[in-house]
Amino acid sequence: MNTSQTDAFYTNMVLLVWTAMLALLLSQSYLTNALSSPTPSSIRIRICNGSSCESKCRGAFSPLKTLEQLRREHGDSDGNGDGDDHAISDIEFEETYCMNQCKRGPNARIIDTSDDDCDSLLIFEDPLHMNDTEQKRKSFQGLTNENRVKFVWGLARGVLDAKDEDILSSFKDTGASASKLSDIMPQKKS
Repeated sequence: MNTSQTDAFYTNMVLLVWTAMLALLLSQSYLTNALSSPTPSSIRIRICNGSSCESKCRGAFSPLKTLEQLRREHGDSDGNGDGDDHAISDIEFEETYCMNQCKRGPNARIIDTSDDDCDSLLIFEDPLHMNDTEQKRKSFQGLTNENRVKFVWGLARGVLDAKDEDILSSFKDTGASASKLSDIMPQKKS
């Protein structure tokens, strides 16, 4: 190889390395932007506690009690006893008397409560997380057993943790206000 061929070879190698590094940086930037899309900072899980839904649960099973138990069990992820798990402390529960979906109950909704002006419903577009009917009705249906309740709990935690790519790529803020639903809510005590 003569000098001009050697120079051309090294120039091409430098360009190739720079191109690879630029591609890597751009892909990491893209991935970071995709994963840093706005995720809720607080969530409310609304549970239907109406008599029709409750009657579908066997024995003393209650979706709300199961969620409360899960919060107690998982409230301290670092194990130091201070109960400071962000993904747990920012999940609250709310009962409703009816979501008008009694045939498929008990039902639950996951609501983004980050914005003080508007509580927004979340759905999950992956059919493994939420089927078509659930997506259309913006609620999880058939929470008649502990495993199903744990599944909804895991999705809510996954959205807040912002670490699980399957959950992050699947959840969608519908923009629909939870206050405009026909859910029958208990009277607020003054």
